[in-house]
Order: sequence, then C-alpha cells, then structure tokens
Amino acid sequence: MITDILPVIDLELFLNEKNNPLTIKECQKAADALRNYGALLVKDPRVTEEDNSRFLDLMEDYFAQPLEVKLKDTRPELGYQMGLTPEFKEEPRCYRNPDCLDIIAQLSEDNRPLPITGPDVKWRFSWNIGKIPKETKFPQLNAESVIPEAFKDVWSTTMNKWGNQMHRAVIDISRMASVGLGLPVDTLADLTKNGPHLLAPTGSDLNVHGKLNTVLAVQAGKQLEWLTGGEVKAGYHEVVVTESTLRAIDDIKKTRPSRPLWRPFKPNAFYPPMLAGNQVKQELGQINLMES
Repeated sequence: MITDILPVIDLELFLNEKNNPLTIKECQKAADALRNYGALLVKDPRVTEEDNSRFLDLMEDYFAQPLEVKLKDTRPELGYQMGLTPEFKEEPRCYRNPDCLDIIAQLSEDNRPLPITGPDVKWRFSWNIGKIPKETKFPQLNAESVIPEAFKDVWSTTMNKWGNQMHRAVIDISRMASVGLGLPVDTLADLTKNGPHLLAPTGSDLNVHGKLNTVLAVQAGKQLEWLTGGEVKAGYHEVVVTESTLRAIDDIKKTRPSRPLWRPFKPNAFYPPMLAGNQVKQELGQINLMES
C-alpha cells in the first residue's frame, strides 16, 4: 500500500507551533520525502471526510452526464485549462518524452509501469481557485471558470470549498518544505502568488474502462522541480485498474447501485528563470493540450 511507502506529514504541528523542535523535524521529513519520492501524504486537521464525500459525489454525478451535455463545458481555445478536458485528449507526458522513457527503461520489470499506448482515457475538469489577477500576460491561463448548467446551484460552493482546502494544505506544505530545505519559511509559497491555481479532478468511466490492467492516466508534476532547481524531482505516477479496483466496482454495484461507476481522482542551465505562465504553457504542449 502507498501508506507503507510514503511518509505522512502532520500539518497540525506546523499550524500550532512553527518553532517547536518536533515541528522542525516534521519539516525536514517533508523536504526529505519530496527529495526521495517526489510525493508525500498530508494529514490536515482542517479537512473533513464530509467535505471530501460531497466533492466526490458531485464529480461522479457530473462525469456521469450524457456526452453531449458535458461537451458544452469544453474550452479548447484555452488549452482546456478551464472546464472539461474529454477522454483521449491529454497525452501522458512520458508518451513522447525521451528522458521519461529512459527512466522507465532502467526500471526493473517488477517496477516498470504498463506500456503507454496513446492518450489517456480519463476526463478532467479544471476549476480556478483564488482571485484572478486583474492584469496578466497569460489570459488563457486566467480565464473565468466554467459552471456546468445542471449543477449551477451547488457547483461554485462545493468546488471552492474543497479547492481552497487543497490549496491551503499545499501552501502550508510548501512552507514546511522551505524550512526543511534550509530556506526562509515563505520562500516557496511566495513564488506561487498570482499563479493560476486549479482544482482539476479527473474521472474515468469504469463501466467502459473497468478492465484489469487498463491504464487510466499517467501524470507528472513539474513546478516544484523547477522552483528548487532540480533539488526535488517531479513525481511520475500511473493510474491502473487493478484487482482491488475490480473489487471496489463490485462493492459499489452491490451497496450503492444508484451511484455512477466513475473514478474521480503538477538556477542551473536546466531550470532557467521563467514566468509560471510560460512553464505551464510548456507543460501543456508536452501533453498535447496547447501549442507550446
């Protein structure tokens, strides 16, 4: 299980007493986790299971809508950075990236991801979190959010509440990581100000794609790698239908037959100074959503 591998970072220590020796140790733990794994687990006392369930139920209901209804929410002219990204549109970053493919080739067979055969079968919905800057060099990345017609009464409230909770946790983790990396506490957090922050849940239709070993998504995070000059490497992950996924599908069919079967789910020569908007556009080009 992932909890047996990745360190769990307790935000409560940092929120209550930033200069406590135990807090400093937890900050170091966060920085080490990002260095060693490119990922970590976060325990945030401010987040409730009720909010999580409300958000997941909303996304499942949204993705379960008819195709023609959902497609009204796409914005290809914005690089799909607001509203809906349909399935078979986003290419995995590793699909054509020589460096990523080289990393995969060096892995043992037991640790190697399944072969990448083309664009992801997942869908994605992107929702803007926080204030949109009044002046920006990147209007495509700071456009108004899309509100689905069928959920207009609850969409903004639910998405903003969950999105702000996620953003708040990420900012606090960035502060802890700054301390763990030997930097002033707000170093990384300050670099994210006025950036285009998105809540971007993905969904895969398990009625169609719920077959063993189906690759649902492959994703990579890059901005923290860029901000730290490669000290922290982007974490790559692959989402696959496993035996436990099939058991979960059967369980939902038995216990919640009315629920949709959808799975709702980032200076040396290599890292030159760059505006966040340009870095985002570059990444979107890598996954075939926007010309870079």
